[in-house]
Amino acid sequence: YDADTGLDIDELRTSFKFSGLPKAVFSRFLDSHRLALSLKTYSQNELKSTGPSDIHRTSAGLLEGHPLSAQTPIFPSAVLHLPFDHILSQLPHPEQEISAIAYKEDIGNGEPALQLGRILDSMKPPVSLGLGGPSSSGVQESPRGLQSTPISFEPVTNGNKEDPQDVNRFLSGCPSLQSLLSETSPTSMLLKNNLNGLVSIIPSSAVHQLQEKEQKKKMTRLLYKIWIVMKAQGENLISSLKQEASLKEWRRCCERIYKHFNSGYESFQCESGLSAIITDSRCNLHLTSGECFERPVRIPAAMKGIKQATGNIQIVDVVSDKYLELAENDIILRAHKKSYVARIKKRCLTATQDAVIALTEDSDGNGGHDTMGVMGSWKAAVAAVGAALQGVDMIMNGEYTNAFCPTRPPGHHAGRELHAMKAVSNGFCVLNPVACAALYATAPLSEGGLGLSRVCVIDIDVHHGNGTQDILCSTYDPRFLYVSIHAGGANVNGVDLGELGEDVGHHLGRNSKKGIFPGRCGDTSPHKGVLNIPLGGRVTSHA
Repeated sequence: YDADTGLDIDELRTSFKFSGLPKAVFSRFLDSHRLALSLKTYSQNELKSTGPSDIHRTSAGLLEGHPLSAQTPIFPSAVLHLPFDHILSQLPHPEQEISAIAYKEDIGNGEPALQLGRILDSMKPPVSLGLGGPSSSGVQESPRGLQSTPISFEPVTNGNKEDPQDVNRFLSGCPSLQSLLSETSPTSMLLKNNLNGLVSIIPSSAVHQLQEKEQKKKMTRLLYKIWIVMKAQGENLISSLKQEASLKEWRRCCERIYKHFNSGYESFQCESGLSAIITDSRCNLHLTSGECFERPVRIPAAMKGIKQATGNIQIVDVVSDKYLELAENDIILRAHKKSYVARIKKRCLTATQDAVIALTEDSDGNGGHDTMGVMGSWKAAVAAVGAALQGVDMIMNGEYTNAFCPTRPPGHHAGRELHAMKAVSNGFCVLNPVACAALYATAPLSEGGLGLSRVCVIDIDVHHGNGTQDILCSTYDPRFLYVSIHAGGANVNGVDLGELGEDVGHHLGRNSKKGIFPGRCGDTSPHKGVLNIPLGGRVTSHA
């Protein structure tokens, strides 16, 4: 198949018969070819990609790779984040006589390719929102067939450096980025579009003229999402050029625009520097044994300190239902394995009224008495995750500068499944709110997330956050950087890494004289997405 002749359904059916796959999966087989053709068509028509040259074949041979890998097109983030499930659901069902549908007049017996470029064009915000630059009459066509508006590096007004539409103010001290933007290459043209779009969302009179506060908030949320998408698209474009200096300066430029944008809306969003304290009484439905360190008094103690603190603070004492539903129906299952979630939920919901039970087992199956709970523990854990998700949204919507969530049960030892990284128990933790918040923040907009490119989690605790590292950074993921500052190291754990073999985590977890929970997993950093900082003898488990 190709962009000119489309997808030959009859040939595809014949190919499927010889694949050895069951008939029930033909619809997936068909959809995979539809997607492949749509991306190939977009690459040929919009990105103007061609076959590999002799130079590319030689380079690939030296690197022991396929020739096509040397010239694989870099697709914009907007294309990769399209709602493909919905798009494919609108196409004819595989049981229909697809090849007989009225395509033959245009493309023989083939089904035409999905036009992803046209789908993206239809999703652009209307000009009436003031987000699309000049009207269509002033639009110039870029070499790749995408709309590109000219960008000026001169102040819009007569030298007024305070003019929010003056691009120069955001490019100051970014020589590599300015040089890249001055080029006439297709990538530079697309990057200029993104920069124009970013500058265009700086507060305009049209938004300030909205009378209703809720209308203003809704518009602001939309504009923040546009900022996220445009920033990410620019990062993808510059990354394809492998210009590290320009990439750093693009991020710096975007952060400047964000800060200016945020300050422009704070008159109806929030005061500068406002901190949110997000908690919920349902968190104290989680009860533990009387001698347990992790008990309900922790939240009142934290709230007492907060109320005595000075500063620009606002308390949110109920988590919105929509975040509870989002947590339970979606985000929690992204962080934890389905079997783990089902086990914990079943144990909570089948517990007798006020009976404190063991929610997890230890390595010998003897009860795991440090991680206890009751019937209400599941609701409490979901409320803790919901509070974290709500906090992320409030910050990204410009309502607050930062957020603190005094919730329980705690979470940083809760991994994808029980006993993350070979720990002996879950260390009082049930679900992992921080990991859930990071996954929500980086999930694509098309999947209901916020579309952020990177999240850094800084974990300061006596113990290493083995659960958070397990969920976000078990292997290197460029979206996440996990930093943990904790007790540990050879002079605290007291043994060499190879001394105890596979049983090292379990042994150290049982004997306080030979280690500190959860063991040696926090002594080293496995890849560049993790920075573990064990503080050795300066911190003890009883500090």
